[in-house]
Amino acid sequence: MTEKLKHDSLAKTIMSDPVAAQEFLEYYLPSDFKSLVDLSKITVEKESYIEESLNKKYSDIVYGVATKKHGKAFVYIYCS
Repeated sequence: MTEKLKHDSLAKTIMSDPVAAQEFLEYYLPSDFKSLVDLSKITVEKESYIEESLNKKYSDIVYGVATKKHGKAFVYIYCS
């Protein structure tokens, strides 16, 4: 169990880096979605949607990305 916690923490730490996040999203997001957003303007949001009682087993991260029509979209990553 301890190793899982370390792994989740490491994953969240890495994915909190904007450069790593941009590279991850460029690789995994569908092309249709990527054509609508500017991933060079990615921000890591402070929200988390994991219940407090579960946050030692699961991790999540929310990114804000600028849309090409001057709006904002959100990408949610859930790790278990």
